[in-house]
Amino acid sequence: MLELEKINIRSEKDDEIDLIELLTKAILFLKQYVGLLIIFTIIGILIGILLYTRTPFYYKSRMIVNSTALSNPEAINIINSWQVHITKNDYEILARKLNLSYETAYKIKNFKANETVPAENKRFLPPEAEDGSFTIEASVSDVQVLDSLEMAIINFLEDNKYIKIRSALKKANLQRLKIKIDNEIASLDSLKHSLNNILNNNRYPSGAFLTNPAEVNVKIIELYERSLNIETSIKLVDDVQVVESFTKSNTPDGPDLIKFPAIGGAIGLFLAFVIVFVLYLRNKIRTIS
Repeated sequence: MLELEKINIRSEKDDEIDLIELLTKAILFLKQYVGLLIIFTIIGILIGILLYTRTPFYYKSRMIVNSTALSNPEAINIINSWQVHITKNDYEILARKLNLSYETAYKIKNFKANETVPAENKRFLPPEAEDGSFTIEASVSDVQVLDSLEMAIINFLEDNKYIKIRSALKKANLQRLKIKIDNEIASLDSLKHSLNNILNNNRYPSGAFLTNPAEVNVKIIELYERSLNIETSIKLVDDVQVVESFTKSNTPDGPDLIKFPAIGGAIGLFLAFVIVFVLYLRNKIRTIS
């Protein structure tokens, strides 16, 4: 038993010695190429700085929009689809869609639309607090195009054929609902006058149950308020409301001065390690042969 323990201890010590010896050899080998590692890292950093100087500045801005013609998911999907043209460098298509000049469209670098209030937070809000607005975030290389971009987005949401059809359907449904409510108001108003005549003349039909005119009047007021709200909604169906416009900032949001050299240096160091590893393998092959 003691002999086995001694053998195990000796084996563990041998493994430790082998590992230390391997690490020592690796460090000594890398020391031979420390200059190569430093040179490639510096070259990578310099290339990163060069790319930084060649990359145009971009500015982020956002606008908040409320469209009664479209639901938020529909509007968000339409706007986010524009990013595909930017990713593919199809600025001519983007320019045609938004009725912008190619030069203006080319300065748009990113599009993103989101719910103003995240969906997971909406369940905590009362229905009257949901305003149906959504946020459009844009990155541009020139802040002067933001005014043109804002108008282009508004015009697109107002003049798009699909949106116009949706607006017409929504307006027609609201008008039908308003007519129905107005007819109900007229019926209740007629009932109120009849009740007043009966009460004023003290003519009570035998066995009839009479409604209190005050209750009828309250119902008429409720329906009238609803009718006014629907009338307002009809007027706003075609309207795109800008809750918050794009703002112009003189401070660029990118590119990141630290990020470019850091990534360049990391890539340079990685390439240097690859070269050193290839040299190590070549030396091993020569030694074996």
